[in-house]
Amino acid sequence: MPNDIPRVSAILKLLFPHALDFVDESALLRGARLHFAMECYVNDRLYGFPPTIIPEIQPMVDWLEREEVEFEAAEARVEHPTYRYCGHEDLRGRWRGTPCVFDYKFAESISTQNLVQLEAYRQVHTPKRQTVLLQCPRDGRVRPQIIKPHAAHWAIFLSALNVWHFHRAQHPKEVQSHVK
Repeated sequence: MPNDIPRVSAILKLLFPHALDFVDESALLRGARLHFAMECYVNDRLYGFPPTIIPEIQPMVDWLEREEVEFEAAEARVEHPTYRYCGHEDLRGRWRGTPCVFDYKFAESISTQNLVQLEAYRQVHTPKRQTVLLQCPRDGRVRPQIIKPHAAHWAIFLSALNVWHFHRAQHPKEVQSHVK
């Protein structure tokens, strides 16, 4: 079926099936809430509304404003034209004149899963955009990290995408909830 385009998150679950098992439910909810708050803030700015800012995202907002990041889109759906997977980028914009894809992580540490995810998003764009991971742990200090292209992360992602397609062919009803 041509509309069965897997999401990046579904592919990552194949690679890292237990990645979130150790994460407390409240931490997952906090991350989802803060991502939504950032989406609202960016969209308010893009569409000329007074920005809505909750205290937990203030350090991220301060960093984006201090660094004069130009916003293009928040939570924009992207799809790879050749490999046919999709996902939602946290933020697309320009930083220091360079086109970027930003990913927010409201976590204490960064995992390989995060790096593979960013490589999948980087590969969607032609020409390629710089990927920037904005880590903001509970201490409130934003730690920007420019993520360099990584051939092994891309190869791992493509392998998992192939496994997803194989699994889908074997169990089409089981994977239906993981498509767009």
